[in-house]
Amino acid sequence: GNLFCRLWRFSRESLSTGRVQALGVSLLPEAKMDAPMSPTPKDKAKLKTELKELFTDFGTRAEHILNVTMPRKVAELDALYKETSPDAKEKLKGTEMNQEVTQFMGKLKIEIFELLDLLNTLRMWVQLNIPKISDGNNFGVSVQEEIVSMLRSGRLSAMGVLDTTVKYFATRGKLLTKVKKYPNVEDYKRSVEELDDKEWTMLRNCCLDLRNNYATLYDMIQKNITKIKKPRGEGNHQSMY
Repeated sequence: GNLFCRLWRFSRESLSTGRVQALGVSLLPEAKMDAPMSPTPKDKAKLKTELKELFTDFGTRAEHILNVTMPRKVAELDALYKETSPDAKEKLKGTEMNQEVTQFMGKLKIEIFELLDLLNTLRMWVQLNIPKISDGNNFGVSVQEEIVSMLRSGRLSAMGVLDTTVKYFATRGKLLTKVKKYPNVEDYKRSVEELDDKEWTMLRNCCLDLRNNYATLYDMIQKNITKIKKPRGEGNHQSMY
C-alpha cells in the first residue's frame, strides 16, 4: 500500500512538472531582484536642470502665444469667416463628396489641432505658476484655477467639433447609399443637400467660435496676467523649481 501511494505521488508530480515545462515555465526558484540604485547627486542635479529648462520653455512658449499667436489667430479666423458665404454653393453631384464642405472642414481641423496644442501649453504654464498650498492670500490662486478651467473647457469644445465631423460623414454615407439604391426618390437627394447645408452652417459657426474663444481667452489672460505670474504678489511667489 505504501509503495502504491509513493508511485502515484511520483507520477502526479512528474505529470505536473511536464505540463509546467511544456508551458515554458521554470520550476527553479526566482532570482532575487537587485534593489534599485538611488540617483547620485550628479544625476539629481542633471534632472533638476532638465526640469528647469522644461518649465522655462513652457513660459517662453506661453509668452509667444499670448503676444503673437493669439492676436494673429483672431484676425485670421475673422477673415476666414467673412470669406465664406452663408450658404454652400456646391450641391449634390451623383455620389461625390461635397468639395466645398470638405475643404472648409480641412481648414478648420488644422485650426482646431493648433488650438488644442496652444491650450495645452497655456494650461501647463498656468499650472506651473500655481504656488504651494498655504493658508490665506489665495485670491490669485483662484484666478489661476479659473483660467485653467476656461482652458480645459476650450479643449473639450474643440474636441466636440471633431466628433460632429465624423457623424457628418457617417450620416452622409448612409444617405448616399439610399440615393444610389433609389435614384428616382428625390427626397433622398434633397436630404443630402440639406445635410451639406447644415454642416456648412455648423462649420461657419465653428469658425466664429474659434475666433471668439481666442479673443476671450486672450482678453481674460491679459487682464489677469499679474495674478497668473505672481498669484501672491511681489516676492511671495514660490516657483516649482
